Amino acid sequence: MPAPSAATAPASSPARGPADWASQPTTETSAAESASDVNLSTSNLKDYVHSARATPSTLYAITLPSWDEVPDDKKKALLSEALNLASKTGQKSVQFVNARGRVEAYATADKVQIMNP
Repeated sequence: MPAPSAATAPASSPARGPADWASQPTTETSAAESASDVNLSTSNLKDYVHSARATPSTLYAITLPSWDEVPDDKKKALLSEALNLASKTGQKSVQFVNARGRVEAYATADKVQIMNP
């Protein structure tokens, strides 16, 4: 006897299409949902960063307009400070992003990069 085809499959095992999978609940969360707030009020970063959030791997900081006025060597020092702070809670990198979402700078243990317009 031949195996049942998709057309003759029993009603208890319906075919699954993309629309069916898209409607299924998921336990995965986005990085934004899993990020936690970081308090920078006691650091030198508070004068240049509006707010910060951390995922398990990265500290994300939203820069203030004052960040744009800082010389690159000071920016690198601030990035190093942020990376040092982040490493205490397990993050391996930091990203500074402006209010429009553009990456202004980032740092890892191996590299510090300032994005100049």
